Amino acid sequence: NIWSDFMATFIESLREYLSQNGVFIPRLTLAQRQLIQVPQEGQMIYITDANTPVIPRTAELQIWQIVAGVGQWTVIV
Repeated sequence: NIWSDFMATFIESLREYLSQNGVFIPRLTLAQRQLIQVPQEGQMIYITDANTPVIPRTAELQIWQIVAGVGQWTVIV
């Protein structure tokens, strides 16, 4: 099957690439994050224009998490 051969090759190539270069998290602005209509649990994004007054920083890693049945973006610190 051509499709299964392609996927096997692709997955092996991806595994090799990630073992050498790491994982790339999608970079978004806060406005772009708001456009995600149905985030999936565990989805990670890197917000490039976060400006948090409590802990001053210009960017942050966030994960979509469901807590007590409610979904929310949680900052990973």
